[in-house]
Amino acid sequence: MRTHKHAVRATAFFLTILFLFACCSVAASAAPDKRLGDVNSDGTVNAIDYMLLKRFVLGTFCPSVIDYMVWDINADGRINAIDYMLLKRVVLGTFKLPDPPVTTNEPPLPDEYDQECLLMLDAVNAARRENGKDPLVYRWDLQQAADIRAQEIITKFDHIRPNGESFHSVIYELGVYGFCAEVLTEGEFEADTAVDLWMGSDKGHRSILLFSTMTGMVAGHATVGEMNYWVALFVEEPYNP
Repeated sequence: MRTHKHAVRATAFFLTILFLFACCSVAASAAPDKRLGDVNSDGTVNAIDYMLLKRFVLGTFCPSVIDYMVWDINADGRINAIDYMLLKRVVLGTFKLPDPPVTTNEPPLPDEYDQECLLMLDAVNAARRENGKDPLVYRWDLQQAADIRAQEIITKFDHIRPNGESFHSVIYELGVYGFCAEVLTEGEFEADTAVDLWMGSDKGHRSILLFSTMTGMVAGHATVGEMNYWVALFVEEPYNP
């Protein structure tokens, strides 16, 4: 009889262990995947995520890791004002995010165009280091502005836009305000050569590339046949009036 009781207890203990193991397994498998818009990775998308994303775009929040696959709400390869405005609509319930969960935080691989822009950043920072200046960060949030300007200078190679406004207005349209400078060039050459030409210019281009107060830049590139059109926008820390 005693042996039978021991056997029952042993069986009950074994079943309990199996039950707990199963519960742990289910809990682990049920852990939420990364969600589009979940900027602080707490498993929910709410006003905190909106505020963090907006601060990042405005330059007042500098995380150690930028999760493009979670923060790029409209999946256009850039994180800008459009993304935080969409996230605001999500919080207010007027916009629905796609259902599939995000399962990776790897940024999208840069294509040839992006690599040219980053090569220009490398060349500018090399020139700044040689002249005792701090390196700049690449402002992906302003990429749309640089792309627009690159297309505009094909038809009007000037710091005044085809609509008659100053080049500054292109970043204001994205909701970013602050001091901005622009350099342009055109020719059958690549990004590093464009930077060399600016550094050798006596028309103020060199000074712009070496401004001590600048903290970021963004490059735009357009082609027509063999001709390359290059634009670089240099900005200080943005502010929102």
